[in-house]
Amino acid sequence: PTAKYSVGYKGEYNHNEEWQFHGVQANYLAKRWNMPAAQANIYLKGGAGVTYSDYSILNSKTEASGFAGFAADIEDRRYFASYENRAFYAGDIAKMFEQTVRIGIAPYIADYGDFHTWLILNIDHMPKGKNIGDDKIVLTPMVRVFKGVHLGELWHLSELATALRDQGRSRFLLTAPPLYLPGAVGSPSTPIATI
Repeated sequence: PTAKYSVGYKGEYNHNEEWQFHGVQANYLAKRWNMPAAQANIYLKGGAGVTYSDYSILNSKTEASGFAGFAADIEDRRYFASYENRAFYAGDIAKMFEQTVRIGIAPYIADYGDFHTWLILNIDHMPKGKNIGDDKIVLTPMVRVFKGVHLGELWHLSELATALRDQGRSRFLLTAPPLYLPGAVGSPSTPIATI
């Protein structure tokens, strides 16, 4: 991988339709604009692999599958906007198109290396198709925080809220240490809430 492209493993599980995809994804930075106070990017994305279905009428069916799409974003120190789409094909198991828009605002502007906060609205759209009965639009508000190169997002906390309510509690400790991956450039976090 370089600053222009990356290649890696892609795993995905669709809970509603009970299928999983495993394969290779490639991303390519097609164009970058570095402006005095902003930056914009266009990425091409694609992948190929195998999709396996546990869905009752397709029990244990496996299909060769692939996807392609592009992403574009622009941001300055105050505002952020992005668009991404993907067409996915897995034979009889799944055929779908999805797109995502994100818009965000930083409630304050911090210096490089300081603690930053972004308030983001994520809008997912899946048009009506073979596996989608009606147009599906999902709105997800998010808070993204980072300091230096360390990034965190506030996750879906509905299960935690239920557990707190069941135990009559309102406080918890959230830790999200990175996985220990010696020699790696980055690492996913492993969030744990302790009640």
